Amino acid sequence: MRSITPCALVTIVVLAASSVVPTASVLAQDDFPTPHVVVPSGPPPMSVARYGSRAFSHAGSIGAVAFHPDGSRILSGGFDRTIRVWNAATGEEIERIVDLYGYAIGGITFCPDPRYVLVSDGANAFGRFDLQEKKPVFRATAAVDQFAVDATVSRVAAYGPALNAVHVYDAVTDGRLLRALPIEKGVARSVAWSPDGNRIAYGRQTKKGHMKYDGAIVLTTLDDEPDVVELPIPDVLFPSMVFSPDGSKLICGATDGSIFVVDVARKSLETSKKVHDTAAIALRYSPDGKTIAVGSNDTRFALVDPTTFEVVQSIDAHATGIRSIAYSPDGKTIVTGSFDANLGLWNAETLESVFEATGHQRPVSSAIPVDAETLVTSSYGGDVIVWSDGKPQSRTKVMGGFVFQLAYAPSTRTLVAVGQDSFVPLWADAGRGEMRRIEGGEVASLAAAFTSDGNRLAVSFADGTVRVYRAADGEELFRVTHESKFVTGVAWSPDDAELWTAASTLFCWSGTDGKPLRTIESPRAPIQSIEISRDGKLIAVAAADSKVHLYDRATGTESNAWVAAQGRVKDVAFSVDGRWLVSSAESELDVVLWNLADGSRVATLDGHEGPTLGIDFSADGKRLFTSSVDGTTLEWDFDALTKPR
Repeated sequence: MRSITPCALVTIVVLAASSVVPTASVLAQDDFPTPHVVVPSGPPPMSVARYGSRAFSHAGSIGAVAFHPDGSRILSGGFDRTIRVWNAATGEEIERIVDLYGYAIGGITFCPDPRYVLVSDGANAFGRFDLQEKKPVFRATAAVDQFAVDATVSRVAAYGPALNAVHVYDAVTDGRLLRALPIEKGVARSVAWSPDGNRIAYGRQTKKGHMKYDGAIVLTTLDDEPDVVELPIPDVLFPSMVFSPDGSKLICGATDGSIFVVDVARKSLETSKKVHDTAAIALRYSPDGKTIAVGSNDTRFALVDPTTFEVVQSIDAHATGIRSIAYSPDGKTIVTGSFDANLGLWNAETLESVFEATGHQRPVSSAIPVDAETLVTSSYGGDVIVWSDGKPQSRTKVMGGFVFQLAYAPSTRTLVAVGQDSFVPLWADAGRGEMRRIEGGEVASLAAAFTSDGNRLAVSFADGTVRVYRAADGEELFRVTHESKFVTGVAWSPDDAELWTAASTLFCWSGTDGKPLRTIESPRAPIQSIEISRDGKLIAVAAADSKVHLYDRATGTESNAWVAAQGRVKDVAFSVDGRWLVSSAESELDVVLWNLADGSRVATLDGHEGPTLGIDFSADGKRLFTSSVDGTTLEWDFDALTKPR
């Protein structure tokens, strides 16, 4: 099994200022793409089985979530350019509106007539969309990234990367610009509208040095001569804010994980409380005003008492940051949208998951087919599941953080996991036996590989070392050290005489004592994973330059390089017979099958709802397993995939 490192899913956008435009351009319906609706289909052709139920998810980060006013449906907008409609009771996807404006969805809000929603997109525009007719009503070509609406949902207060003002737009008729609230210095990072509609608040960001910023909380009325109050907060920015239901307080989520509370009448900072370890990027009051839900950039969200501002409950909800939160109209359920592309549905009182998916509830990082009936999978939730006949037989929480990869030695039936914790767990009997630990130090482990006889185990760590252990008792035999801290590829030659490691260069070491033998200086881009062909002649490299690279192991020369994706290529795997290569990418859903003889694309496997993180073959080469961000593993009939059509 190759190394799998976590995708960098979280992006913080720094907004830049420009001149204020006096009007907003409004496009007619014929001037922008007509979206189409997709009804999700069944299992993909050529697949044999799906392990785990498909996650409540998009194919990219989730920008916004909203409950229908009657609570029956949930809307979510994603960076995959889709709006998805979900059954709030069952979690089933009802329909999918694709390419609404041709860009990522950043915000979504129901109108008083729930037939219509307001949507902002990655093209820095917003519009009104008819859910019944499946067509846009209008789209304003305004520099809008995120927005807030007044209580009547008739006006939008918005900011964007090309604005040096907060703009107020009509949200009912045509999206025309009603007013601009100038920002004299810096740009906006968040915006909120008071319940009475008379006041707007926004978080202002000003640069004070290289990658250093100061923040401020700004309150302004909408009078002809506005009352503007600025509360500067050095070294802290405010990516989220919300008014209390009575309008007396403004709650601001800060980049240091705190919430800052402003007394609106006194126009002063009342208090600040630490809620998370990283930025509080999503805020929402419960419908009854008795709880504040705070989502963070560090996978967690918390419920906060709005009187004391103390944390009442907190859970580890997602694999990455939480970008959006919404309460159901009755206040009993919370939906969260994450940068990890998944939605979460939670009991608002207990924070227990409403939907208990079969299998993993986080991205699946690795799948090991042990035999014809048994599969072992791992996830970014830190758990390992042993499946038998397609059903989960056991689940073990092995790490507090991500499990990046599983490695397996068929000769000894020993299984190992690497991940964010500072130890390496091993199991006998292919994951069914007792777990023991190899203490690796104070850093995470990134990749692992067994020798063919299963007696030695090589593990790379985030301190730049690759350590070789005796698998029977965990004794360290030797180690090699790299300048790079991210050695993401580890592989043994078929005869176990050579240990190959990869960062942005391929290194070859003696498999006996770790003495350096040679290097291959390529592909001049971070390497995501490596694999050596079964006959030992080729090394396949998945790289961050969008390519799959092939090298002659004996000479070190590059024999081929194929553009396999638009972004990072994440994983590669040789077929058992040596005729085929399979690759996956960080930014694409499809898995690509290559003919090694001529470099042609034989097939594209389209079955996951998120990028594929891991690829592995069964021992006989007849089955292919792909593990995905969508929380599932697919089993494919590889013989059928490679037969001429």
